[in-house]
Amino acid sequence: TEESFLEKMDRAGIEHAYPVRQIRREPPGPDPGSPVDAAVLDIDIFSPLTTAERDNLAAGLRRAAFGSGEEIIRQGDRGDSLFVILRGRVEVRVASEGQEEIVDTLGAGSFFGEMCLLTGAPRSATVRALEDVEVVPVTVEAFRGIVAQNPAVLEAVTGVVSRRRS
Repeated sequence: TEESFLEKMDRAGIEHAYPVRQIRREPPGPDPGSPVDAAVLDIDIFSPLTTAERDNLAAGLRRAAFGSGEEIIRQGDRGDSLFVILRGRVEVRVASEGQEEIVDTLGAGSFFGEMCLLTGAPRSATVRALEDVEVVPVTVEAFRGIVAQNPAVLEAVTGVVSRRRS
């Protein structure tokens, strides 16, 4: 859609060559790229963090937005982040033997990309926005900082990885 195209241009820092009118279907939230409030990190994998540790983590994170139908990550690609979903829903697809299957649908408060973050292996799934989505990428550097402060976070994430692999 035109809106998705314009959002992609905005995210890439490309200025529009003509006047653009935006029509929003919902009230706008914080701008993509804006700082993250520590409350959005109140999810199960970060539950071992103290309030101060959660505040420290949030201080270095920024929001990102994706339009409906847009791929956020692609199976087989390299990556160094996990993503916390703030708003919207995504579908998780896995391709095997020429067939692609939807294996999960995730919404606000969920996360994805943890396997790549932990193992350094290529992405094991493609994640596509089902509607306009806002996420917070947590990079491997930020994650290492969390684990250095509180190793219990690593246990929480590895527990999720083993459940998802099975």
